[in-house]
Amino acid sequence: MTYQPLRFDFSDDFTTTENGSDALDYIVDPPSISATNENGDGSLVARVFAAWGQASATISLLSNRYQRQWPGAIAALNDHKGTLEVTWRDEQSRILFEGAIMGAWERSGEHAGAHALA
Repeated sequence: MTYQPLRFDFSDDFTTTENGSDALDYIVDPPSISATNENGDGSLVARVFAAWGQASATISLLSNRYQRQWPGAIAALNDHKGTLEVTWRDEQSRILFEGAIMGAWERSGEHAGAHALA
């Protein structure tokens, strides 16, 4: 699948329609996931994977138009002393999905995030 940024064209008289029948039929692979100062404690990486999984589940509830933007939207995730460092594919990916990944991170009891573009 080739990544194409979303375009938003709105029609005042409802002449533009969408069909969500082309849903993703595969599971999106996680980005590079790590934890600073892991020291063999797999629980640090596990909670980053858990946040990724929760964000992915959230995205699966969005329309297919958004779901198709999710693969590769996040290039890397790193837990740095409780701050989730997110490396985004592009600015649009951050705008679309920051709420999902940071909401999942906050659900794990952490509230700090740092963001960069790939």
